[in-house]
Amino acid sequence: MNEPGCEQLRSDVDAMGYAAAGRKYGVSATTVRKRLRRFESERDAEKTAKAA
Repeated sequence: MNEPGCEQLRSDVDAMGYAAAGRKYGVSATTVRKRLRRFESERDAEKTAKAA
């Protein structure tokens, strides 16, 4: 996958849905969902680390 940033991927999903965003990047809708979950997990982990 040409890995877009979190904001770009979220924007694409909001504009066209998971399946179309997946087609844009040559992956499945499931992969797009997993990428977004991974981005959100990393972001949450960073926030937790900064708060500690």
